[in-house]
Amino acid sequence: MKKRIIVSAGGTGGHIIPALAVCKELLKKECEVYYIGNENSMEFDIISRHNSRDDFQSSQNIIPFYSINVQKLYRSMTFKHLLFPFKLLKSVIKCIKYIKKIKPEAFIGFGGFVAGPPALAAWFCRCPIFLQEQNCRPGLTNRWTGKIAKVVFLAYEESIKYFKSRKAYVVGNPINVTEVSVFSPWKSIFPAIREGETTKRLLILGGSQGSLYINNLIWGHLELFRNNNLDLIWQTGNKHLIQIKNELINRNYVMKETDDDGQLIFEYESQKVCIFAFTSTIHDIYSISDFVISRGGALSLAEIELHKIPAFVIPLSTAAVNEQYYNALNMEKRNMGLMFEEKDKTLFNTKFQDFLEKAPSMYTSASPHHVAFSCEERSNLGVGEEGGGSPNHITAAENIANILLECI
Repeated sequence: MKKRIIVSAGGTGGHIIPALAVCKELLKKECEVYYIGNENSMEFDIISRHNSRDDFQSSQNIIPFYSINVQKLYRSMTFKHLLFPFKLLKSVIKCIKYIKKIKPEAFIGFGGFVAGPPALAAWFCRCPIFLQEQNCRPGLTNRWTGKIAKVVFLAYEESIKYFKSRKAYVVGNPINVTEVSVFSPWKSIFPAIREGETTKRLLILGGSQGSLYINNLIWGHLELFRNNNLDLIWQTGNKHLIQIKNELINRNYVMKETDDDGQLIFEYESQKVCIFAFTSTIHDIYSISDFVISRGGALSLAEIELHKIPAFVIPLSTAAVNEQYYNALNMEKRNMGLMFEEKDKTLFNTKFQDFLEKAPSMYTSASPHHVAFSCEERSNLGVGEEGGGSPNHITAAENIANILLECI
């Protein structure tokens, strides 16, 4: 008989994409997978796209979506907080009904406020609870539900201290790894650098919506990048794309061409700048990048680490529990990047030059990848001091699926 697993995550792609990666592994192992998320949400859109893929051979790859309506707790005082307990209670009751209908062998949550009600419902129904935490510092939902979880899967060892009373496995962050396309348009925009050339490629990532802070920072230092022979691959976000396009033209950058995928290519003197709103072929871009400026989201940093790109990480200062700061600090400790805080904006020139000088030595002394290991097994695997291990993000989804099925 097939194992039935309920999965939940929501709010941001940083929670949903790892959840989907594990869903796919569970489907490969012939489990029935069900997803609980907010109606008309990002998780609904992502699961719907998965279910509509035309390369499925049968309905066994479909993930049924069960909707709830729960809101997050806002950091500032708002009248919306008055609705929170009512929506929470209604969502928990709805999840209890779902669980009694599905009769799952396990529930696994990946964080985000959406995963709270199904976790509470699973506890009420005595369904085994599993969690996966992407960040070095857990969010509020996983901190609360971690107290009732049977097993917690962690991306990094630094998180173990938040789940001391639980069985914990350090597995890395589940990511969807796609092969770099041989016919990638990015390779024609930025062909292979020939021997003797000094030009390097700097990738700039501000998240799916773009980052106004990062865009302004880049905009104010175009000359610095040009003086360091850096071409720019700049993800601006949709709402900033046209403004940056017009300002590049005003600064005498010449628009050379546009691409069918929405990339706009500019040149000024010897520098090439390619701007785009968003892309679904991020691994193609990683393959041609020498450096990256990025926010401190766990999923982005896992992908950057996978491609071994020196990272200049700017954590979002308004993140819920300052988790991006600790993700960036972890990257710096493991010699994979350099952290730059938003409040230090006036020091960008000095910090970025320091980053360029240190970049060639990054990853050379970084910790090797390890297979999944429990916190009890650390010493047996020779991981070393706390924070010294570097879990394998590529196999994280498979390891989570295997361990979960062994535990139920």
